[in-house]
Amino acid sequence: EMYRGAFRQFGGMNVTWIKPGDADSLRESVAAEAATTYALAADAEKRLQLVERRWSRVVAMFVEPVQGEGGIHVMGADFLAAARALASENQFPLVLDEVQSGMGRCGSFIASHRLGLRGDYYGFAKSLGGGISKVGALLIERERYQPDFGVIHTSTFAEDDYSCLLALKALEILERDELAARCDESGSYLLGRLRELQGRYPTVIKEVRGMGLMVGVELAEQSQSPSGLIRLASSQQALSHLATGYLLNEEGVRVGLTLSLLNTIRLEPSAYVRRADLDRVVGAFERLCQVIERANAGRLVRYMAGVRSGGSAEPVADWRGRLDANLAAFEEPSGEPQVAFLSHLMETSSLVLWDASLAEIPAERRDAFLRGIHRVVKPAVTRQFRIRSAAGAAVHMRVVSWIATSSLIEEALRAGDTEWLDEQIDEMVEEMRREGCRTVGFGGYLSIVSQNCKRAAVPGVALTTGNAFTVAIGLEALRHGARERGIDLAASRLGCVGAAGNICSTYLRLMAEDVPRLLLIGRAQSRLRLVKAAAALYQDAWERISRQRPEELTGLARAVFETRSVRRLIEGDARPSSPGEWLFDSLHEEFGGHHFVQLSEEMSALSDCEIVVTASNSATPIIFPEHLSPRPTVICDISVPADVSPSVAEQRPDVLVLRGGIVRLPDNDELVLKEVMLPPGHVFACLAETALLGMEGYPHNFSFGEITKAEVEWIREVARRRGFGLGYVTAQKTF
Repeated sequence: EMYRGAFRQFGGMNVTWIKPGDADSLRESVAAEAATTYALAADAEKRLQLVERRWSRVVAMFVEPVQGEGGIHVMGADFLAAARALASENQFPLVLDEVQSGMGRCGSFIASHRLGLRGDYYGFAKSLGGGISKVGALLIERERYQPDFGVIHTSTFAEDDYSCLLALKALEILERDELAARCDESGSYLLGRLRELQGRYPTVIKEVRGMGLMVGVELAEQSQSPSGLIRLASSQQALSHLATGYLLNEEGVRVGLTLSLLNTIRLEPSAYVRRADLDRVVGAFERLCQVIERANAGRLVRYMAGVRSGGSAEPVADWRGRLDANLAAFEEPSGEPQVAFLSHLMETSSLVLWDASLAEIPAERRDAFLRGIHRVVKPAVTRQFRIRSAAGAAVHMRVVSWIATSSLIEEALRAGDTEWLDEQIDEMVEEMRREGCRTVGFGGYLSIVSQNCKRAAVPGVALTTGNAFTVAIGLEALRHGARERGIDLAASRLGCVGAAGNICSTYLRLMAEDVPRLLLIGRAQSRLRLVKAAAALYQDAWERISRQRPEELTGLARAVFETRSVRRLIEGDARPSSPGEWLFDSLHEEFGGHHFVQLSEEMSALSDCEIVVTASNSATPIIFPEHLSPRPTVICDISVPADVSPSVAEQRPDVLVLRGGIVRLPDNDELVLKEVMLPPGHVFACLAETALLGMEGYPHNFSFGEITKAEVEWIREVARRRGFGLGYVTAQKTF
């Protein structure tokens, strides 16, 4: 399609494409161009008559006897006979393109001769220059040739002595060494050996085609391969690219692709190729077939990570029985609402969770592999499954994955180099809309890149970051952890890392209803946003004080109620336009610092917090044992990948680290998302929110831009009604 599209830009040009070798379609296409004109003419008696003349609008027909870039298709006898007959009947010339198939490559000087086809024009190039010079030549039937053509039409680079001398020498060698016969003999042997290979590996090789030493090997599609990478490459017509790279780097065999049929590998060796070399090529193809059949993507692409080949004697490991069959299972929609979720790899180690065979790439080389492919490999649907509610309602979920880690996307964000990602996001949202998805959710760093979906708005589809339900389920996890550790929220201090962000600022406002003191941690450049978040907390506290009786107050509102600053507001001594901002400044002056809501850039400030929520945008851990309180502590880590270092669990058994935002589905125990290290029947809250919105038929964007307390409360109620609850919360990776 990418090659055909270029022809559509010419206004008024009628272009028809037909399947190679389809004689009936060829006849229909030529017949469609038949035209009739009428003219006045005088007969012998000088009477005017209307004379009918039938003619064809076709000015010429171009045919490759053996298609090159089209996939090495040898045109059949019926098709070629039809082409010759149509050209003769309609009086337009038949132009034969022998640029690739000529010069003996197909077993005779021109392939058309071997196929019994005579043309009016013949085009030659490439091998005519003997591999040294670029030269082309046109052979024309004598009765069609215009003698003045060569005089009137000139070219700076035409008919130069150097190229013509080399072309003449190439023709001399062609005849002297009987190269056409060599190509015929070697080609017959190679085609025979490759067809034997096809018989042994029918799930890998779809077809072997060709004539002489112009050979094509078409790879079969691999939609059912247990290997995630092989499936993905096949779906994007990139498997042949990986295969040719494997053959070159692992086997020392250089081959090419056909440009218009990308799943076909082209073999066009020299006419002087030895039988032993052909055997070596067939052996290399057999090992390639083993690699693909055995779902060994690691062996297929390890050269891209700089892993050196072990040679042809190195056995090919079989990964078919060791890969997760669930990853290849695609449930098709059956009438239920459709939704989609955009995701990416959490970290480099996630690569082998998605495709275990990539463990053949050493761990220290996998990052280099991902860096090499993450912008080239397009995102694609990697999972399709059904999610059901407790009452039996269902949605069909498509998971679209980017083969890029959080750290790679973070690097692009910091460098301001996200145009490639923006384009891919827009394309995938539009594709999911065309597939019938009513809601599209954004996971991980994709919500950050899209500025909480605002840069990816597409008419006709609702978007969500899933942040509202992430907050709702995280709050439940946090309260669960506090009860388990015996921590009284009313007497504790909450530390929030990434407090300037959308998720954490909402956590703070909701937790401030229970917790009297809060710590907001953020980067220096986010200071103004931290101040704004602190002012919002005081504004909420003042509004609660204004509408509730003193004995009903809890959390931050109760803590500040007895202060002199709040008394001034209650008694009317101060009437600021923004009570929250005024309280932020007044309480700082009253207590000589930020006593109730503290701002900091240092992780060490967490040492006075019994409750911690962390939702930074860091791709690597930022919270370590030395940062934490010596008292029992609960941490709710919402970040993916995690903000909390594994060393916390190792060195601080009194610290409970919870994976925030994990949801247990009500009736989906068969669903296993091992690629994101979740136990059966569990998903991330952002994906769960996407499913819930689909079940509800919610037609608008949700968790779009800044989330609100109202959104958190609404989605929490929807989840309760649908049976979506708090999931497995421990942070230890035991599944």
